[in-house]
Amino acid sequence: MAALGTDSEIDFGALRELLETEDSALSKGIARLSAAGSVLVRKGYVANRPRTWLKATPRGLAAMRLHVAALRAIATGSTTSAASE
Repeated sequence: MAALGTDSEIDFGALRELLETEDSALSKGIARLSAAGSVLVRKGYVANRPRTWLKATPRGLAAMRLHVAALRAIATGSTTSAASE
């Protein structure tokens, strides 16, 4: 999600290279994020070659912000658990 940015699209191939992953692994991740409403997938053509572009949704960006905040809390040791109270 962080690689998608806040208001831009990224090409599938560029994202694959950025993440240094295989097509199949990235496709599976995109399918899950799309099903959850976190990513918009747009398909089209460039010079008769199929292309896929991805864009984070507001829902996906909100989920990413919550996740990053939780990781920061864990890293700083400032987590509180309602279950332990």
